[in-house]
Formats: sequence, structure tokens, C-alpha cells
Amino acid sequence: MNIYAFILSLDTIVGISKREDLSGLSQEDQTHRIQIKGKIAHLASLEEISWRQKSWMLFVKEEDNNTHFFHRVANSHRKTSHIRGIKEDGVLYEDEEEVRLKVVHFYQSLYTEFDT
Repeated sequence: MNIYAFILSLDTIVGISKREDLSGLSQEDQTHRIQIKGKIAHLASLEEISWRQKSWMLFVKEEDNNTHFFHRVANSHRKTSHIRGIKEDGVLYEDEEEVRLKVVHFYQSLYTEFDT
């Protein structure tokens, strides 16, 4: 049913309601009104489905954009979370291998149990 049929259905409902106010409805008018209300309810559900699908498509599109943004931020954090140097006993170590060894040594000595 297109928009013109929908408008025609609404006009028919209005006409039936006016006749109901004046003289009551025949069985045929009551049946016709029920059918038209059913068509209108069906159209409303189709429109709701259409809007739900459109909003889902928009959400998926925006979600893709958000994912791209998240990965860019996470990658930039990874670049800034890098240890460039470490100072131990007043000596600055900047060589990557020396820094790695100092960090490993620190945590090994931290978690080593001593016999007392």
C-alpha cells in the first residue's frame, strides 16, 4: 500500500466515524473499519521496520568509523608507551638491549625469594 492508499484509508475511517456519530454503523461499515484499521496497523509496522533497518545501517556505518578511530588511538598509545631509556644507580641506559636487560633484572630481583 502506498501513501495515497494510506490517505484514502484515513479518509474512509473519518467518513465511517462521522456516520457512526450520526446514526450508528451497519455490520458492513464495522467490518470495513476493522479492515482499514488492520491495513493502517500493517503500514505502521512496515514503517517501523524500515526505520529500524535504516538506523541499523547507520549504526553499522558509524561503528566502522569508531573502530577505525579506536585502532588509531590504540596504535598511537602503543608508540608513546615505549620505554626509551632507564636510569639505574645514576647511569642512563638508552640502548634497547640494555634497557630490556635492566628491566628483566629488576623484576627478577623483585620476585626472587631470599632465604633468611
